[in-house]
Parts: sequence; C-alpha cells; structure tokens
Amino acid sequence: MGERLVKCFRGQIFGIMMGILSLMSSVSPAIYGWLSDHFGLGPGLRVLSIPAVSGWLLLVGLGLVLRRRATACAAGPSSPG
Repeated sequence: MGERLVKCFRGQIFGIMMGILSLMSSVSPAIYGWLSDHFGLGPGLRVLSIPAVSGWLLLVGLGLVLRRRATACAAGPSSPG
C-alpha cells in the first residue's frame, strides 16, 4: 500500500521538494550575509555547511536502507520451517 501511495503522489512530492529547494536557495544568501556580518565569514560558512553535510549523510543512509530493502524484496519471502 505504501508503494502505491508514493507512486500516486510522486509528482506532488517532487513539486513540494522543488518548492522548498527554491525557497531555501533564495533565502540562504541573506542568511549567509547576516551571519557573516555579525560573526565573520568563517563561522557563517561553517553554520551554513551543516545542512549540506547532514543532507548528504541522510541521503547516504536512506540509500543504504533502500538497497537492503530492495535486496530483501528480490530474494522473496523466506520459506517457513
């Protein structure tokens, strides 16, 4: 059932994701400028690199989970006993 829901709303999920990405990419220069003005260039860059690194780690983690799930589905159900 979950896979069917994902397939049904795939376009909507992609649109929401792109909308959030566009919003964040338009706001991040202002945030970086404010942080740089108040704390300096180094700390501002370090703070704004946190979401990029955490997003990369999340992507790698989800990729590993989905790969394991796909391998388990390809093997089929285990026989009882």
